[in-house]
Amino acid sequence: MQETLYKKAFKNRFFLNNLRLTIGLILLISICCFAVFGPFFSSFDYFQTNLDLKNSFPNKIFIFGSDELGRDIFVRVCQGIRISLFVGISAAILDVIIGSIWGAFSALMGGIIDNVMMRTCDIISTIPYLLWVILLSVVLGSNLTTIIITLSLTHWINMARIIRAKILVIKELPYVHAAKLIGATRKRIIFFHLLPNTIGTIVTTMTISIPVAIFTEAFLSFLGLGIQAPVASLGTMINDAIPALRYFSFRLFFPSFFLFLLMLSFNLIGDNISDLLDPKITNE
Repeated sequence: MQETLYKKAFKNRFFLNNLRLTIGLILLISICCFAVFGPFFSSFDYFQTNLDLKNSFPNKIFIFGSDELGRDIFVRVCQGIRISLFVGISAAILDVIIGSIWGAFSALMGGIIDNVMMRTCDIISTIPYLLWVILLSVVLGSNLTTIIITLSLTHWINMARIIRAKILVIKELPYVHAAKLIGATRKRIIFFHLLPNTIGTIVTTMTISIPVAIFTEAFLSFLGLGIQAPVASLGTMINDAIPALRYFSFRLFFPSFFLFLLMLSFNLIGDNISDLLDPKITNE
């Protein structure tokens, strides 16, 4: 009887019973498969031009049509999705590493050190990320590395604040005091006692920060401050399609549609994954 109840409880928590989470995962996996295997169904590269076939409507040769230089929009969308995923996941990983360590150390130390570290976060957050992009573009150039560094310079602050708030509660628990009494170092307390108990919070925040990074990269590329030609980005494709919107609207539709699906999938996953990792929040 007890085993049956346990299986039933586990089944109720499993993601297959969460419709939105299931839809998000299926959508994300489908988009990833499309980005990885899509180019195999086309005989063109994302940078290959053919002026004789420019602005072609979707057909057997160009599945999604072609742009003003005769480049295959289908392959370029696949390349743009790859870049968006790489930027979003890379920026989120850096956010987790920097923000978690910063927030945990600040909360554990407390006092003046905590105050100085949090005020440092406030100062950094007041500097617009567009200014960071412009400054780094002058030094490093407008490329993928610059975008990831720019996102990492500012987006980790939200992670640090969330982890700090969580650690302030956890550090008062008896097992943390016991670890201090037996002589555990601050490094051991942070990495073996505090951070492992914030995994649910870290994963939830990470899944929410990925679509923010994806949209930021697309926005910067749309403004001409991000990925540069001939590399394909969803933001640059949208920017290139604006002048031709009246007559060749398909050029704007496909990159915008897949950017929407990409952000929707991560938002569906991020909004529901906390229920799976920490069901106590929902019950309370």
